Amino acid sequence: MSPRYPVPSLYLSSMHVIINNIVTSISLIHIEGNLDDWDTYEAYEEELQSVSNYLSCLPPNISQELLQSILSTDELDAAIRFCALKMLFHDHIRSLIVGPFPPDYYMKILEVVGEQGTDLQILDLRGVWVKGDETQKLHQVLEKLSNLKELYIPHIANDKVLETLGRNHKSLLVLDISGACSITRDGIEMLSCGPSSPIEPSNLQIVNIGTPGEGDVIPPNVALLLKNLPNLISLGGYSFVGKALLYLIAEEDVTPVKETNLQQLHDTDTDSNILDAIIRLCPKLESIYLDRPNEGVIGRLCHIPRLKQVKLNRFECAELDPLLASSGEKLDTLELLVGKGVTDMSSIANHCSQLTKLVCYKMEFLTHYEEVMFPKLTKLEILHSPISTSCVRYLMTCCPQVEELSVGESIDLTDDDIADILGKSALLELRELWIASARNLTRISVEVLMITCPKLKSIGVLSGWGLTPDDVQELFYEIQISNMDLMLWEFFGD
Repeated sequence: MSPRYPVPSLYLSSMHVIINNIVTSISLIHIEGNLDDWDTYEAYEEELQSVSNYLSCLPPNISQELLQSILSTDELDAAIRFCALKMLFHDHIRSLIVGPFPPDYYMKILEVVGEQGTDLQILDLRGVWVKGDETQKLHQVLEKLSNLKELYIPHIANDKVLETLGRNHKSLLVLDISGACSITRDGIEMLSCGPSSPIEPSNLQIVNIGTPGEGDVIPPNVALLLKNLPNLISLGGYSFVGKALLYLIAEEDVTPVKETNLQQLHDTDTDSNILDAIIRLCPKLESIYLDRPNEGVIGRLCHIPRLKQVKLNRFECAELDPLLASSGEKLDTLELLVGKGVTDMSSIANHCSQLTKLVCYKMEFLTHYEEVMFPKLTKLEILHSPISTSCVRYLMTCCPQVEELSVGESIDLTDDDIADILGKSALLELRELWIASARNLTRISVEVLMITCPKLKSIGVLSGWGLTPDDVQELFYEIQISNMDLMLWEFFGD
């Protein structure tokens, strides 16, 4: 039987009461004021002071949780969320995720962060898209936040921001400056403290830079980061890391090349020379994403000793076999996108006994020839990839530890098939089951799944199954009266 809803803890219940009181108080002040324009906090400072006094005695961790809950509620008016920020944000809060706001609030938010954020360790400004002259305020704010460990400012970074971060932020470990940013080689050098900079090297470990698939940041500039950031383990979604490594080797006559500490990389149009550079300079690499790799490259990934996670896009499926035969036992994640040819799922199971995640997206055809178990697989996604119904039955039967299973294709499973599958493998760990189209599955299959899978919390997409609207409504009622923690999804994203 699907799990029951637990009794809410006193802590969560109390938090919900306080959040509701805060939002209600701010809203009532708005209504009583009967003013059309209440976007300026100062106009309501006296009325809101009583609410602020009530909250002033809260411990920092409680203030942080209350504030984050309110800021993450998109349904709330921006003015309510901003007032909550003014009242709950103070010196001792360590983490702030601002969320999306209208442009009129950008400068006000930066002022609050600059005044009260001295102890911040994590700042996420996604949703505060300052541009032009407004970025000067961002520079001023960042200069005050010397304790930051993580900073997320995609699409708004520029050379001045990078200079500030390179000068004053030795504790910074994670930096997101991805997207369309005004970044040049000078800015990257000031961030990474290159040879022309008098500043000591940074401790940055993760720098997410550039737009995935775009060449807005050229490999020679990224090579500066690789050269001057000794602790760097990832360049996020940057799509040409291999070419940056190749550039380092090309400059070897001028500057000696050291091995990097990269653990994850993404590269596009990888050829044998680039792969040689990756193998030579990335001995600690654990995760690789290759887009359009040249012929022969995939089979040589076995020369990366610590590789555990492989993601391939636009490749020949026949080239997968040598990799799996030589290194499959080490892999825990395999993501296959837009592969040409037939993929034998049982061959993957045969070679990859440690696999916990398998994703197939827009593959040409998926099948199986043997009944080999996936003993540790917990997540299986098959999306926009033609697959035989017998292969789906095989996968549902031979993945005893699967927690999330998604099939985004039309399949011919019947109620008898579901009963047979659950008779062979009880799917005791299954939490989410999504099948886009299975017209022969009726209400009976849903009820059998509800009864048999003790951890099942989500079933979809019922609009593609053989259920009537009345069936769905009766199932909703049954779930409600039984207090089941189970969600039935009729449509994608409903």
